[in-house]
Amino acid sequence: MTETKSSPVCVALIVLAVVLTGIIHIAMLSAQRESIQAAMAAADATTMVEAMKARETMLIAQANQGGLDGDVRAGALGEAAVLRQGKLSAQPGAPRAPGIDAIATRIAGLRAEASSAAERSGRLGLGESALLLGILLLALSQIMAARLFLWLGAGLGLAGIALAVLGVLL
Repeated sequence: MTETKSSPVCVALIVLAVVLTGIIHIAMLSAQRESIQAAMAAADATTMVEAMKARETMLIAQANQGGLDGDVRAGALGEAAVLRQGKLSAQPGAPRAPGIDAIATRIAGLRAEASSAAERSGRLGLGESALLLGILLLALSQIMAARLFLWLGAGLGLAGIALAVLGVLL
């Protein structure tokens, strides 16, 4: 190994890598939070859809009873249709209250969002780990005054930064 003196460039690289590690860690935590929030929203919506489906099934069963008045049967079927399709707002131009089908579509989107955020968090975590190992090797190069660890640490740090950038972009 080629020996070298303590390098201000190496110290600057270590400081820069530590700052970048903090930024990557915050981005990773943010992606984890997004994943958890989307998964919780999907779970809440799934519970609501299941309750709406149970109510719809009960209304259809009620409408199919033979001894009921025609108006009662029609009202039950109408309410079941509103649960499935959603209902118009009492105010003109206001958005439609979502029905079972619209909420189920939204659930699929929330689950995809949660999965995407979890994958992004994993890639950021790999980048952070590589950058931390790079910092360790850079510090080791300072302690041992060995250029080999300097190059290994810088390379691993760059790989970590590249992984983190890919984690944000993909």
